[in-house]
Amino acid sequence: MKHLTELLDEPATPALVVVITTSGEGVAELLAGQLQAGKFSLVAGHERRLPAYEVAKILHWRRANIKKLFSENLLARAPTCFQLVDILQRAGAISDPLLVTDFLYTFYDADLRLDIRWQVFRRCLSRLQLLARFRRVTVIIRDGEGEDFDIFFPSLERAANELLRVEPEGRQAIQLGLI
Repeated sequence: MKHLTELLDEPATPALVVVITTSGEGVAELLAGQLQAGKFSLVAGHERRLPAYEVAKILHWRRANIKKLFSENLLARAPTCFQLVDILQRAGAISDPLLVTDFLYTFYDADLRLDIRWQVFRRCLSRLQLLARFRRVTVIIRDGEGEDFDIFFPSLERAANELLRVEPEGRQAIQLGLI
């Protein structure tokens, strides 16, 4: 049975891994585990969707030095697709794993024309592919979320080296494909 927290056990070989969840369940546990496991970079695809309180609570229960963990790891929030592409452009080709939560969420902004969102999405996707040559890049998305999911997801799926569907607690995860 595979859950989000089992991604911590995955080898840190360079690859673009897309993880599809049916909900945000398990993201806080994954982030807390990543923080404790060592250096990594986190980009939250939307600031209101980052479970910061839950992560801090888990780390407190584990008696972790929260200030130290947060100071040793790069954390960035991207409330818009434009900020997301800027953060990814600044991300270096280092070996520390990169985790991007709610990647597609910023591209669902109906206030922006679809052609603009698509152009920014393509830039983000190209950058993720480049970064995945040097480091493990894990992108977490929520299945079927947003009106435009079916527009953006197929390109992300094609770009992935590995695609995992992680079900809520009690369901089996299905590995969809490897390249």
